[in-house]
Amino acid sequence: MNIFFSYILFIIFLFLTSTYGFFCIKKLLKINSPVLLLPLSLSFGISNYIFLVHCFSYIIGPQKASIISLILIALVNVFFLFKKRAGYTLEKEINNSSLLILISTAIIISILTYLSIFRFGIFDQIFHDPLALTLFHNDIYPPRDFFRPAYVLLYHYGGDLLAGSIKQVTGLEITRCFELISTICSGINFLSFTALAWILTKNFKLS
Repeated sequence: MNIFFSYILFIIFLFLTSTYGFFCIKKLLKINSPVLLLPLSLSFGISNYIFLVHCFSYIIGPQKASIISLILIALVNVFFLFKKRAGYTLEKEINNSSLLILISTAIIISILTYLSIFRFGIFDQIFHDPLALTLFHNDIYPPRDFFRPAYVLLYHYGGDLLAGSIKQVTGLEITRCFELISTICSGINFLSFTALAWILTKNFKLS
């Protein structure tokens, strides 16, 4: 698969999950603050995607679960979009230039994180790359213990499941998928701490 097209697919994946998170947080929790919605939409959307893949993988395996979960999220987006086209306006708690600064800073932090990880690698990469690949190559869930195949692997492999799902959807190398996950988490962390500071201070510059 063409590498440029793979990154386009990743952007689509990110757009679908974050939009899903936005609609759910906006409608269910009635949050109108853009400062809060930015990190919550991203984290909620991606977390729900992992949850769906995790649940479906028990029934149909990780390969199909990664695609079906994304299709389901896209359908929910369409439902929210056409159920009530109005009602998605946000509070004007900060001006557009401040919001642009917030988003731009998150993007810059994410880019710098990606460049750093691309240069130095991710933590315990020698373990996580094979685990994520094994999950989707064998298409068996939950994964089996490497040394005792009759037993389930007792490990927190949610990140490996996400990386493998991104690889399944986009066709990117598994190492690139882990790098992109770390990159997105870096930007979300910045936005989350800013949102926490905003809740406490209601002052954009101080936040």
